[in-house]
Amino acid sequence: MEHHLITKNVMIDQVVINLSSIPDLILKDLWLPLERSKPAELHVCIFFTPMTLGPESIELKLPPVRIVVERSNLFPGETVRGAVIVNRSEATKVRGLILEFHGSQHTHWTEGKTHFQEAVKIFSTTASLMARNGNTKEFIIPPGYYVYPFEFLLPLDIPPSIDRYFKFSHVNRNICWVTYFVRAYLDIPWGFNKEAKQELTIHSVHPPWKPIVELYHKVRNPDPYPIIITTSVESSVYHAGSQVKVRFEVINHSDKRLELLDCKIRGRIVAFGRSIGILGVINQSCRRTQHKFFATISRVDSPDIFPILPNEKKAGIISVDLPIDLKPSLLPDSSRIAHISYSLKISIPTGSKILYSLGFKKVKSNRVPLIILKPRYPALEGVKIPYPPSGIPNIIRIIPNFTEIIPIFKS
Repeated sequence: MEHHLITKNVMIDQVVINLSSIPDLILKDLWLPLERSKPAELHVCIFFTPMTLGPESIELKLPPVRIVVERSNLFPGETVRGAVIVNRSEATKVRGLILEFHGSQHTHWTEGKTHFQEAVKIFSTTASLMARNGNTKEFIIPPGYYVYPFEFLLPLDIPPSIDRYFKFSHVNRNICWVTYFVRAYLDIPWGFNKEAKQELTIHSVHPPWKPIVELYHKVRNPDPYPIIITTSVESSVYHAGSQVKVRFEVINHSDKRLELLDCKIRGRIVAFGRSIGILGVINQSCRRTQHKFFATISRVDSPDIFPILPNEKKAGIISVDLPIDLKPSLLPDSSRIAHISYSLKISIPTGSKILYSLGFKKVKSNRVPLIILKPRYPALEGVKIPYPPSGIPNIIRIIPNFTEIIPIFKS
């Protein structure tokens, strides 16, 4: 093959590919032999996406209002930086361009045919980005491209974002959820508003300046018990999807032969709400509901540790994997209408397996409270938690000179 032909628009060789042999939605890495330039091969990667062509062409265009943010995953106390972008191809009569930041928490559950619900605003802030001309209520913006950068400082004492649905055993319902979003819209008189919405994900965090109250790393049964279990954990705060290493020590002063050990992490959801009466009227009396579920269960019956004979003492380590979709803890100091808590407990059966499965004939350690954070997010690994935050929370700041912030959103 003549190498100087590669840089020219000249037919060198060809390969025929039968697309019917390529599976759908699977990337194939192929080396295809050329027809005339053997034994040379052509290296291609093929990803076949089946599509059905419609009778009309699809028109793609940018929406009239867009919101771009520097980062949608944030910690409490951080600053949300972004910009509202308005594209207008023709002159438009408007009342203004409004920017809103909202955070809210909701609870909802049913008992028979009665619905209970509650909603609390965490914050709600509004700012006008496009000022009116004088005292007129309506004004006309000429066609063009408009950019309005903004900043918003998040409060420190806000709960983390929580999805609407739980996925643990019987707790498969929308008991409580926490949402945050920023919304911008063009207020068009006598017409439909042009709006954009950007969801924000607030990651839970346990600040180093906030001490953990009522959390004990070591707990055990009272000394009069014939079987003493001592447990300890490396930390009281863990991310969902991480691993908890539990150290335990068992002292058997009884006449029982201990065969195995269970380590359970249990979650509890407590929600508050008011009942909904006829015609959607909400009653003033408050109702409380509680749901418990097991986040994970680990069993240890290793021959290196068990059985534990009478008057024998043994110790070991249990590695407990937390589910990645585990909901973060909702502490009472940041959440008013819903609380989510977790605790770790070790139990050892002292009777038959049937009685143990029914909840009888077992020795339990005291519960070790745990704080569960949202899963680790790579973009937040190097982010330092701001304390104290610089500025006043719940205030939207409009940036008049946006020459330094716009390059962030072009990538």
